Amino acid sequence: MRITSGWLLIACAPWAVGCGGLLGNSEPPTPAPIAGGADPTPLSKCKIAASSDSPLVTEWPASEKAHLQSLASSRTVAVEFTGCELRIIDGCRLPGQYTWQHTTLATDTVEITNADELYAKLPIGAVGLEGELQRSGQLAVRTTVAGQLRADGLPEPLPAAGGACARATHYVSAISVGAFKLLSGASARAGGGATVVGLGAGASHQSSQGVLREAGTAESCGESTDDAPSSQCASPIQVFLSPLQPEGAPAARSPSQELDAAAIAIQFPKEDDEAWTLRNHRSEILCTLPCEKMVPPVSGFYLQRESDSARLRLPESFPHRPGSHVTAEYQVGRGSPFLSKLTFYGAGIPMAALGVGMTTWGIVQATSDCDNSDPQNDCFPSAGFLFLSGGMFLAFAGASTWWFLWSQEEKVVTHEQLPAAGARKDPGVQVMFGPSGLAGTF
Repeated sequence: MRITSGWLLIACAPWAVGCGGLLGNSEPPTPAPIAGGADPTPLSKCKIAASSDSPLVTEWPASEKAHLQSLASSRTVAVEFTGCELRIIDGCRLPGQYTWQHTTLATDTVEITNADELYAKLPIGAVGLEGELQRSGQLAVRTTVAGQLRADGLPEPLPAAGGACARATHYVSAISVGAFKLLSGASARAGGGATVVGLGAGASHQSSQGVLREAGTAESCGESTDDAPSSQCASPIQVFLSPLQPEGAPAARSPSQELDAAAIAIQFPKEDDEAWTLRNHRSEILCTLPCEKMVPPVSGFYLQRESDSARLRLPESFPHRPGSHVTAEYQVGRGSPFLSKLTFYGAGIPMAALGVGMTTWGIVQATSDCDNSDPQNDCFPSAGFLFLSGGMFLAFAGASTWWFLWSQEEKVVTHEQLPAAGARKDPGVQVMFGPSGLAGTF
């Protein structure tokens, strides 16, 4: 026996650490000391985690999750969230309730291999899992989500967090529910090549995954319906938090209030002999023209001509200060502005020139002293032919000009009214040239 023990010591000498567990008197390796200046507490990591607004709550105590589910059935839940801790504030009673929204079944796995990932991905419960992570080397959370409980019926804006809500930092705006498993360890094999008497060559250690905690079953999540989740797939997996305004701080405005604050007052004049209405995105009549209405950006409002249901959508933004009083100018598109412009410049103007030329030539021929009976004289072509050709060219030019002037782009523009020195008369028919070509009103 002494000889065998001696050989055993020799065999284990190069792998003293690996065989330490086989020798009763061997000391375990001493862990490396913490580097000087390092903060052994997770406070800084928790402060970073507090910036997240959608933490996983799989490591929340079962009693807290049950309490969350109980309160969510009757009211909106207020919490105090500090990054690594999430506390329900029972005394803070917020209006509203949660409605179930069934979603497509989704499965995910969150893998954690070091402390930084632990506090970033699983801050709630991270302090208690640090030891398990060091022991096993890896953690994984496998989740299956069947839907969400979403807060509904909340006033805008929410009341300031004072009194019983003074400690509350957020309210739970949504809760993803389903099933989960918390696993520890890796499935990889760590092999060794040491030869030990009695054990043989190629001894190895198997580190398999173990289930630390679980709630519900992933298979049951497929039984969830549009009315309610399955009873075995209703555990809170992730909460979505919205901040509460501290008491005394300016109340945060809702998105709709922000838009209303940027609204301008638009005066919509009435077109002669036409009935127009202003409608919202649900086709509800807001007013009958002429009228004035506060219009926010991205309103979805539109003007509708009642005779033929022609619509003109209002711009999504306006180049005016919020609260400005402006007047709208609008017109329905008609004709074909592009083709009429192409026809006018490409054919109308050249044919007008040809028509004038032909007509002028016809006048010259008509007043000349030539003999029209002689085909060899200077009277060819005849004045009648020239007048006819000139008239046809001028007629085409006139038609293209009318089409060009009649066609118009659809538009809704607003402009601020400046004080006028005196009443302006109706200019009547106007034709003008500009950078965009010939334009006019009639």
